[in-house]
Amino acid sequence: MGQKQIISLPSRGISINLNLLIYSALNLAYGGGFERWVSEVAPRLADKGHNVTVVTTHAGDKKNESTKLTLVGRGIKIIELDNYTKPFTIPRIKEITRLLKIIREHNILYFNNAFAGNELLMRLAKMRTRIVAGYHGMFPNVGSHVRKIYYITINRAVSSSFSAHHVVNRHREKLLMSYGYRNVYYIPCGVDTSKFYPSKKEEKFTILFVGRLTYQKGFDIFAKVVEFLNEYYGRNFHFIIVGEGPMSNIARRLKIKYENVQWSGYTADKELIKLYQQAHVLLAPSRFEEFLLTSIEAQACGTPVIASDIPGPRDNVVNRRTGFLIKPSVEDFVKYVLLFKRIWESSREVYYEYSKNARKNALKYNWSIIVDMLEKMLIEVSRL
Repeated sequence: MGQKQIISLPSRGISINLNLLIYSALNLAYGGGFERWVSEVAPRLADKGHNVTVVTTHAGDKKNESTKLTLVGRGIKIIELDNYTKPFTIPRIKEITRLLKIIREHNILYFNNAFAGNELLMRLAKMRTRIVAGYHGMFPNVGSHVRKIYYITINRAVSSSFSAHHVVNRHREKLLMSYGYRNVYYIPCGVDTSKFYPSKKEEKFTILFVGRLTYQKGFDIFAKVVEFLNEYYGRNFHFIIVGEGPMSNIARRLKIKYENVQWSGYTADKELIKLYQQAHVLLAPSRFEEFLLTSIEAQACGTPVIASDIPGPRDNVVNRRTGFLIKPSVEDFVKYVLLFKRIWESSREVYYEYSKNARKNALKYNWSIIVDMLEKMLIEVSRL
């Protein structure tokens, strides 16, 4: 039992109408990778004639309330439940009965198998509903010793009973198959290539960071790259930081210290797309990832990516064609930033070859293709 080979499935000719419930432990306005995935996938499945309901808790910062309004306007029903935050991010006891009732009213449930305790809740509803566990940020080998033990014992045992598993990188696919899980589907995340597209680059070499300002995203590495380049190579760079998080104080300090550092917190898509288009390279020094959505967004805008050579980026950055996959170290990121700067200044045709390759690569991840694949998966699972 193992991998399902996924191919695109045209919407015409499909006679099954799914009654799909998507569950997120965090509210959609939080704006993380999974929440953004839901905001893109749910309305597209609804447009194909499927009934889609999204249930969340109130957990998580609310960065983008417009997301919910947009989904409701597209015919998506959204239900928010009161929740606990300790020891697990799960609905309160009085809400669990309500959640289980909602789940049993649907023939298929999709949830992000990343929050301890949630897999146990989903398991309670398995008898009547097909369950797809999505893997959008589990990272079982990261965190405290107790957390690691939980994921290799309780989570692994409970998750093995789910109907199917959806992964967004090849490493996770191989890992789940090694556990003996059945019906493992590899379908990456997507990008709207009609919104994210190339435009004119800034003349001054511009380096972009987009993401949470955290240890996981390697923002401390990015900050040291900024300091090193400014101190040893002059101020001939423009650094743009987009994001918020525990390391916001570092971003604030960089902005104060260097006039060539621009920092904004949460940024709406319209402005973010402009930044992707203007930048010459996206730096993604993450220490661990499931997919790295910013990589595909940047490439869709014709911006090459320098990313850590880890699962996730390893699947969507074509090394030496759309960017570079390197060690997550200050030295290596400095080296390849300087390489791209030299290419931009002395060989524009070579730079734009990287740019064209990046755009071409991103087109393979267009949401229309990805949602067809997800639809095919969900229909197959509903028939199990």
